[in-house]
Amino acid sequence: MIYATIASKHGVIGYTKHIAAVYSKHGIKVNAICPGTIFYTNDRGNVKSETYG
Repeated sequence: MIYATIASKHGVIGYTKHIAAVYSKHGIKVNAICPGTIFYTNDRGNVKSETYG
């Protein structure tokens, strides 16, 4: 599941950069907000972090 999240986030970033390049000559700024890592309860066995130990 994490791979789909990574792929979709990179897709949003790439699309945002493209749209920003196209519309920057018109003085329009484009931004995207992407969340950081989101841990689900079923990820506890797969991810080692300070929160889950």
